[in-house]
Amino acid sequence: MARLSSRAFTLIELLIVVAIIGVLMAILVPATGSVIESARRAQAKNDVVQIATALVGYETEYGHFPPSLGKGVFAVDRTLIDTLTGKSSDANPKAITFLEVSGYKRGKSGTNETGDFVDPWALTDGKKATVYYCAIDTGFDNKTIGGTDSQIVNKKVAVWNDPKLSTSDKAKQQRRAVTSWE
Repeated sequence: MARLSSRAFTLIELLIVVAIIGVLMAILVPATGSVIESARRAQAKNDVVQIATALVGYETEYGHFPPSLGKGVFAVDRTLIDTLTGKSSDANPKAITFLEVSGYKRGKSGTNETGDFVDPWALTDGKKATVYYCAIDTGFDNKTIGGTDSQIVNKKVAVWNDPKLSTSDKAKQQRRAVTSWE
């Protein structure tokens, strides 16, 4: 009678394969997180530049900034978004689209349920949504005060986010802070 050859894996071989897969996953997971964080940062930087460009475009077209903006710092809220997207016929009678914004999806920026423009990290850490903020040069000297540190910006328009509202982790705050002027 012929002997049957066994081609099955031994327990040791299976444990080695599982250990190798575990080590590879341990290397891959943090790398994936940093790639996602970089993509969100790039999206946020793109958002603040687009908002600043839209505000300058509005001012170029109408000769003044949107009426909802006065002196000080303003959230990029529903009123401003409606003006810049052409939905507000009072503030934008020509219905020009200066800014295109989609609805918010977790991990992507957009307008939330109240119409505020939020950054890609909104609600990712279980905190409240982080809206974008803007300030305009009301002194016509190309200087405005902007950012979470209230720094003087040599621009007509300054737009930024405030990551302190979305996380208490100082390292995350530093990585997530974006401005339109840097």
